[in-house]
Amino acid sequence: MPERQQPEQRSALLSQAIDICTSLCDVLERLGPSRFTQLDSDIGVSKVHKLESDLHSRLQRVDEKRNDALAPISRLSDDIIRLIIQYGHDDEILDYRKVTVKTFARLVSCISRRWRAISIDMSNVWTDLVFSNPKYLGDEDSKPTHPWYGSAKVLSGMYTSNLERSKQSLLNVQLYIPQLLDPRIMIKEYLHVCTNRVADLNLEANTSSAESMNAIVPCVTQTRETLRRLRIVLEQSTADDGGRDLIETLLLCNLPRLVDVHLQTIPLPLVHRPEFVGFLQCRRLRLEMFHLRQYTPARLVGLLKCVPRLQQLHLVVFPHESDQVAAEPNIHGPRLLLPELRTLKFISSPVGRHTLGQLLFPKIESLSAFILSPSVSHHQETAYVGELRKFLTASSSPDGMPPPVKALSVDGGILRSLHRILRVIPGLEVLQIVFDHDWSPVEEEQRVAFLNKLGAQPLSPKGNITSVDGEPYSVLCPNLQALESLAWAKPSHIQSLTTLASRRRSFGMPLTRIRMLNWPLSAAPPETVGMPATPSEEYALEKALAREVEILECGEFRWEWKEGGRWFKAPRVGDPRFLSDAN
Repeated sequence: MPERQQPEQRSALLSQAIDICTSLCDVLERLGPSRFTQLDSDIGVSKVHKLESDLHSRLQRVDEKRNDALAPISRLSDDIIRLIIQYGHDDEILDYRKVTVKTFARLVSCISRRWRAISIDMSNVWTDLVFSNPKYLGDEDSKPTHPWYGSAKVLSGMYTSNLERSKQSLLNVQLYIPQLLDPRIMIKEYLHVCTNRVADLNLEANTSSAESMNAIVPCVTQTRETLRRLRIVLEQSTADDGGRDLIETLLLCNLPRLVDVHLQTIPLPLVHRPEFVGFLQCRRLRLEMFHLRQYTPARLVGLLKCVPRLQQLHLVVFPHESDQVAAEPNIHGPRLLLPELRTLKFISSPVGRHTLGQLLFPKIESLSAFILSPSVSHHQETAYVGELRKFLTASSSPDGMPPPVKALSVDGGILRSLHRILRVIPGLEVLQIVFDHDWSPVEEEQRVAFLNKLGAQPLSPKGNITSVDGEPYSVLCPNLQALESLAWAKPSHIQSLTTLASRRRSFGMPLTRIRMLNWPLSAAPPETVGMPATPSEEYALEKALAREVEILECGEFRWEWKEGGRWFKAPRVGDPRFLSDAN
């Protein structure tokens, strides 16, 4: 059949199919149900059974052809089907701990022969492999299947099938090196299958196992010509410094295509060495460090000297109060310049603030600060904000221009002093503040006070006023366009945002976009006090805020202006967050 029919040709074929179906229905109606059983030994009855079986097979084929010709899904082009399969595949997470991983392509391949042919032909959706504990599986000639028969295999049948269907595509591999088992079988199979075929490698091992540690470096070096993304996770163990030799050995390797690195619980090198060239091409780096035996600010500087082209940095630094950062000598030495870094996501306890004193990013555009602490004292908040402000001031250009930060995200207890940070980044366009869902009266007061400062109007034509703490400044964030105030949509919250948006619009600096969380699903006393009694009351509060901005997002919905002067509530589209992770 030609790929594209003319309307006249298809009309003629459809008319012919209708006539055949009409005749077939008449014949089947005369045929009626069968009364013969398998116990009948008559030769004529056997012939009837055979003909019935043939008719059943033909009708199955008719059903398949009918679906191909008339099912709405058959109207989708091959390219659209490929996009559906690709999007479904990309949304899945590869994790060996889950029973079902990366199964979307397999599921859609069962829809029809056409979908199966298209999905199997897409080699890039079959590139996921998981190497886990070797299992002794029966060979084809080993019967019965028993743990003591057959060969040790590290790839299950599903991933063996993936390997065949991936053809020559680069692989996405998870390799979990067990602590108590000999990893040599797994490593041998990995090297046999994956040498110079891996683009994304996820390695997990335990530092107390020498065999596991020694196995990591060969796995990386054998894929150095294709490796783009590397994630290494070392499990906690009794060896305090386990893994330091590993990271130093990796840094000595030549990895010319490695652009994305994620290191978790790996002790950093003690000193920087010029021959550390492994991460020279790295553009995105994520470090997660939790003890001073693994990390100090000076050692972090030594590692960052190995990534001169870094563009995105995600730091998780969580030393405890007992880990005295001051014990590190010369932590206030010269700041390290990373000239290409644009994005910094910094997650730490208040003690980890000293890390910022070592860094300098003159091109930083996106900054995210997350304080990992259930409560922050006034002294800790002042010290943290002071360190962050010094970091931003130091990142100013030589001619005194402020750092080019366009997006700021804050999560943690520094709301009382947040305005001090905003003063040194006047070019800010997107501000995201993450609150606890349930505020105490003190937190509520702090929130209102901050929003009042953000909406403070200049008292003179020059725009200069004096703040509460006596420091002169111009209006906060004159270029601010989008505000994410991520807390429940309670009346007090919406009213504060309405006042803020109205004030800024009145002096010519309007907000174009505001986002908040949805209304609480359920409210128990004392939260029920002051809450709207009906949806119409919620609607009225939202509408008052929506009049002050171009776009209002509340939970999973978005308000936009429509012709005719009406507001409507439509599902949001796109990424719900303005700021994304560094990785």
